[in-house]
Amino acid sequence: MKKMLVAVLAVALAFTCSTAFAGNNIGRGTKELGIFTGINETESSDSVSSNSSLSDSVNLNLNYGIFLVGGLQVGISLMADQTKSWQEVNGSKVAGSESTNKTTFEFIDVKYNFVFSKSQPVVPFIGIGLGAAQMSNTSAGTTTSNSGSAAKFGVGVKFFLTENTSLNAEISTKSFTFTPEGSNVEYTQDTTGLNVGLSVYF
Repeated sequence: MKKMLVAVLAVALAFTCSTAFAGNNIGRGTKELGIFTGINETESSDSVSSNSSLSDSVNLNLNYGIFLVGGLQVGISLMADQTKSWQEVNGSKVAGSESTNKTTFEFIDVKYNFVFSKSQPVVPFIGIGLGAAQMSNTSAGTTTSNSGSAAKFGVGVKFFLTENTSLNAEISTKSFTFTPEGSNVEYTQDTTGLNVGLSVYF
């Protein structure tokens, strides 16, 4: 993940240097539509044992938002993760514990963009989201499904290529909590990810 972060920052710096003339189109009523992809690392735990599992995944995100006033933005986001996971006990991987998870998230987002001038090519932002998630797990040929609540937090930057398009990079965390049907055990998945994508403004 560190290598990817360095690469993203290098590309962002290049765009910043080459598009310093570009104004942005952020203002009240402006709409943003974005598509992102990224890599995640997830730690899963439960409310009973001290065991945890680690997983890496690739995700696809779709975001839609509208600016209300200044840099304040509200919207919705849809995310889909596919994860390969394994079990760890006392820091050691358990043989035969591999499984595949597919998780979808729906969030209502609130984001603040730090806009200081209309000719600003780089716009930092911070955001939170609340919503729900659904997960299906396939292990040893058996598939189970669960759903629950989810929350996320992220910080990032938008590099405007033109007045109506931006290249975006974001570091985010999200948490998914659920209790399987017929169980009293609560499970939590905490995910940290790096996402890059493109937005259009209209």
